[in-house]
Amino acid sequence: MDEARQKAFKKLLEEEHEWPGPYDFKFIVPSEQIDMISNLLPNVELTTRFSGKGKFTSVSFQIQCESPNDVVDIYIRVKNVPGLMAL
Repeated sequence: MDEARQKAFKKLLEEEHEWPGPYDFKFIVPSEQIDMISNLLPNVELTTRFSGKGKFTSVSFQIQCESPNDVVDIYIRVKNVPGLMAL
């Protein structure tokens, strides 16, 4: 996420969400990348759901965030996971 998108996303989060508060994340990753997500988010309880053929996995979790910066930090942390789709 480039700097301009980060700024726009943070502004939207600031306007549309109360801080601090819980924030829901959902990603779809190739199933072989679940361990990579787990390693990047070691203290987060992940909920996973495999696709019908098992090729992809939906990964969701909710964490307490103090500000939009916390949300953007998570997206930056996982952005290099091969095949990741953020929802």
